[in-house]
Amino acid sequence: MMVTVPQRYSQYSQDSVLFISIDSVEMVNIDGLKLAKQTRSLYRLSGVLTPGFGFLAGNIVIEKIGDLGFFLPIKDIECDAICPYELRCYQDDSIFYKAVDMPCDSITPLESSNFPVLDSENVVLYPNPVQSESGRIQVEGVQVENWILRDLQGRVLYEQSRKLGGQSVDIPVDLQAGMYFLDLRSEGKRYVKRLVVQ
Repeated sequence: MMVTVPQRYSQYSQDSVLFISIDSVEMVNIDGLKLAKQTRSLYRLSGVLTPGFGFLAGNIVIEKIGDLGFFLPIKDIECDAICPYELRCYQDDSIFYKAVDMPCDSITPLESSNFPVLDSENVVLYPNPVQSESGRIQVEGVQVENWILRDLQGRVLYEQSRKLGGQSVDIPVDLQAGMYFLDLRSEGKRYVKRLVVQ
């Protein structure tokens, strides 16, 4: 599938095109029904993974349910701390799908903080995406004193603090592939960045 990206959302002087490919199709059993599941990826014409854009929820689409996160690609910079969450539940006349171990109508607020969330465009994580079992992420643009790793529902998975700020954070080596949020604290300021684990 081809998706046109307006010039204002890219570094080019005119509109450009993203290409979405279907990498695999398999059958899954959901609520007693055998449904097709597609796994997608995002490419440029050259076949190189497109930086700056991505999907949520592991690039998965399930028959009758649809995309588990967001159907079209999202711009990482435009969707930094307020990304759409992955689909938790779906129900219609013929199927009920539940992806999490919490009630479908529950609300999971992020932990409140006295630190304001600042524009974090100048704070860069690399590598990002990161391979699982890598263990360490470099942070450019801020000295990190404390940090919290959260999942898409806002649950705290891991946190760490140190007396002196640094430009790296250690992530658990057993993280599953998916999208996470790194909540960075430095000098009374707070920055929230997306982290993708492959």
